[in-house]
Amino acid sequence: MLNRYLIYASGALQFVVLCMLMSLCILISSFFINLLNEHFLGMSIQEILALKSIPLETGDALQWINIVGLVIALLIPALLFAYLAHPQPNIYLGASKPARKYHWFWGISLILLALPFSNFIQEWSAGLSYFKDEANKPDAYANYMEAILSGKGFGALASNVLAVCILPAVIEEFAFRGCIQQVLIKFLKGPSVLAIFITAILFSVFHDQASGFLPRLFLGLILGLAYYFSGSIWVSVVMHAINNFVIVFLIWLFKNQYTTFDIYKMSDTPMLFAALSLVLCGIMLFYFYKYRVDYDMHRQIEVEPLEENN
Repeated sequence: MLNRYLIYASGALQFVVLCMLMSLCILISSFFINLLNEHFLGMSIQEILALKSIPLETGDALQWINIVGLVIALLIPALLFAYLAHPQPNIYLGASKPARKYHWFWGISLILLALPFSNFIQEWSAGLSYFKDEANKPDAYANYMEAILSGKGFGALASNVLAVCILPAVIEEFAFRGCIQQVLIKFLKGPSVLAIFITAILFSVFHDQASGFLPRLFLGLILGLAYYFSGSIWVSVVMHAINNFVIVFLIWLFKNQYTTFDIYKMSDTPMLFAALSLVLCGIMLFYFYKYRVDYDMHRQIEVEPLEENN
């Protein structure tokens, strides 16, 4: 039994404990997702993802089954680890310390300014041989999201905002930035940016979509840096939710014929526009860095380690 908080333990032990918790919860999540899919849809998740096109009428069920899976696979182990790591788990996760006001402005500006460059690298990566080959294969993730976002009307938009924008942003940020990134920073004992980069890779891999790997890697980097410099998980949560909302809202507008703009058929982003986007992102990150919250100080605790068990 642990006789002290994990914040006092070595990075290696923290890494092992987090891996064990997440591995166990991912297995449990897979079991429950299959159980729910079999009960509500009559198919396993493997059968659903193997379909060339997922029936649109299953979208509502898939939407909330996905949330259940995320809660079990990511949120529960993150909260459990924070409970084991710190006497005040919300402080460990960066959830109790409000960000400075200008961090909110910089975070929102950063994620919006990043969109053109993100789209540019999406288009650029599609031209690479590996991603081009992958593009010719059935895209299970794209089919899955197409079914989830198939609803029309304001009720469907509200459901999508909650189930695709807000809840996944909270769950994924608590897991990837709140726990994984912190543990890797201590475990690797090198420049923090290395841990942030590795976390961004894991974040992108988690979504299991080859064509979107590089844009999500870029997104993971700016989310990780914003969290690291602001000291508040809520900054990266809001940024993540806004990124999701822009995509969901544009798809909803197209499906309801409010616009003819199809996000899946976006025209090429001019290189100059993408370069300007990247430069402006760099400026926003510079201000984040210049007025950063001390990453170690905001997690200092004023209690002694738990006493050794007799």
